[in-house]
Amino acid sequence: MVATPITVYDREECAGHIVTIFQLVNSTGATKAETITLNAGYPSIDLSKAHPILCVFWYNIEGSDSSATEEESNANDEVARGTAPTASGDFDIEGYMSLKLYLTGNVNGLVMISYWAAGSKQV
Repeated sequence: MVATPITVYDREECAGHIVTIFQLVNSTGATKAETITLNAGYPSIDLSKAHPILCVFWYNIEGSDSSATEEESNANDEVARGTAPTASGDFDIEGYMSLKLYLTGNVNGLVMISYWAAGSKQV
């Protein structure tokens, strides 16, 4: 279950701040790049920065605790925008509210994203 954001951010409040969000991610089961769209109400990614996403951490909670896995990505793992990620941990920023993250196998769990915020629309 994903907690719905209770604060709707406006540009004046978050522009230029680093925010960290958490949300559930469910992959389709194959080893490939999966699109992660930020939930409505979260501030958008500041695309004016060269590397606005600072860290992506995902925790696979499918199955038992003994089979849980985790991985992380940082700004060094960002591929050129418009280029599909092709290795585990690589990601591509697709737009102000989405990124494509290369996942190995089936990942169903929690993703944490820290990024420079540009604010967001009222929703």
